Amino acid sequence: MEGLVWVHNNLHSSGFVNSLMKFITFLGEWGVLWIFIGICLLFFKKTRTSAIVMFVSLAVGFVFNDFVLKNIFGRPRPFEEYSAFAEFIKSIGMDLPSGNSFPSGHSYSAFNCAVVLTIFHKKAGYVLIPTAFMIAISRVFLCVHYPTDILAGMILGILTAVMSFTVYKLILKKIDARKRNKIRTINNV
Repeated sequence: MEGLVWVHNNLHSSGFVNSLMKFITFLGEWGVLWIFIGICLLFFKKTRTSAIVMFVSLAVGFVFNDFVLKNIFGRPRPFEEYSAFAEFIKSIGMDLPSGNSFPSGHSYSAFNCAVVLTIFHKKAGYVLIPTAFMIAISRVFLCVHYPTDILAGMILGILTAVMSFTVYKLILKKIDARKRNKIRTINNV
């Protein structure tokens, strides 16, 4: 809590920075940025698979984070324990988020999607990973999450991305094996 109090006392004085962080956090609301990127990627055959894997990973992460983990841990948000945070959030025109704090859904989805897309498109990671990091940091800056919330979200997002890609590769392997078996069967007849 001391770190958040320091952020509040020392970093919230700039209207520009407050607005910038509010915009950055908005990019992570309901996966807006990632859904937009995914829809754009669906239009091109070369990037369609990465979008599909990202969407599946995003859905799995959302369900696991919001319906399982947040309910298990039940951690209150920082502004519920320190009213000055709630006043700040309202003063910059944001609604107080609902739901539990741990782990951060914004951080989870941002790192989940950024990592999936980076696995498929290496160079995109130079933009996507810093963007995901900024979304995560904005949550602490805005006093709606503790640093450990975003750290857990980042780690879980990365793990979910890797798991989703691994499952995708296993499915491809099974499909390829079935195709080879069909070809062998046809050749043996």
